Amino acid sequence: MEIYKNLISKEFARKYLSDNLQDIIKHKFESFNLEIEQRNAVSVVWFISFKSQLGNSRIVGLFNKSENKNKSYQLARFLTNSNLKFDVYHSRYYDRELKIFFYDFIEGKTLRELVEKKLISFNDGLKAAEKIFKILREISQIQKAPVPQITDLSNLLNLFEKRLGKYSNNFKNIIFRSKSFIQKIDFQKTQLVHGDFQSGNIIFGDIKNFGKATIIDWDEAGLGDGTYDIGSFLAHTDLMFEYHYGKKNSEKFSQLLLKKFPTENKKIKILAAFSYIKIAYFLSPEQHSELIDRIIGKADALMKSI
Repeated sequence: MEIYKNLISKEFARKYLSDNLQDIIKHKFESFNLEIEQRNAVSVVWFISFKSQLGNSRIVGLFNKSENKNKSYQLARFLTNSNLKFDVYHSRYYDRELKIFFYDFIEGKTLRELVEKKLISFNDGLKAAEKIFKILREISQIQKAPVPQITDLSNLLNLFEKRLGKYSNNFKNIIFRSKSFIQKIDFQKTQLVHGDFQSGNIIFGDIKNFGKATIIDWDEAGLGDGTYDIGSFLAHTDLMFEYHYGKKNSEKFSQLLLKKFPTENKKIKILAAFSYIKIAYFLSPEQHSELIDRIIGKADALMKSI
């Protein structure tokens, strides 16, 4: 396991990864007898853990062609020193040349894994959600984080309209209505926003009591209105719970969330509708037309309830 031990050394890691980067991306580590774990791998983002059989200390390297991992590294350092009730990456270092951010391996399973693999019941899912509501509140209270200001979401809605609008005039009308609501939200606030707050980015080490959670993947973090994350969590979790636990239970979850944030209900609904549209945008209309219709319908129903 000398290779694994030496990965803790920045100098060794740089040379080793430089020499073997293509093999890493192709997941060819069998000859080194290392276990590869991949979480939320999308496009050019790779979560690679070098998992030792000799002890608990492990390292993960996050590879990305952009500089977003540098932002994650700087933010992780800031949050680690902020005495929070939730956890984040324990940073090792960020290699600017290779654009790889190294952190200690995080034990546990994401909320998405727990639900999709039927490791928890719906009632357990609600218990986890109760913990997450507190985390959402805590994140929104963090000020002066080292991340840029979030830009107006109207530009993203224009992008969504170009793709989805050509399939239905109804989509155009829904996106138009979403724009009119979005423009009323003040995004010049300085609350920390995770930017992609959903079940795949929430890890629980203790699934019996849902103790301290770890929030990962801060690549889209910025400063703005904290209700953005609440709306994102509502939309993603509603869809996941409806698929695995049924519509009545997903509605029960949504009602519970809105009850926990009574003064922000209107903004949460607006931003949840935005998240539904964003989710639909990333689906293939040719393969998922019915699902897209259903998701867009949820966005429409939320805006009509405002």
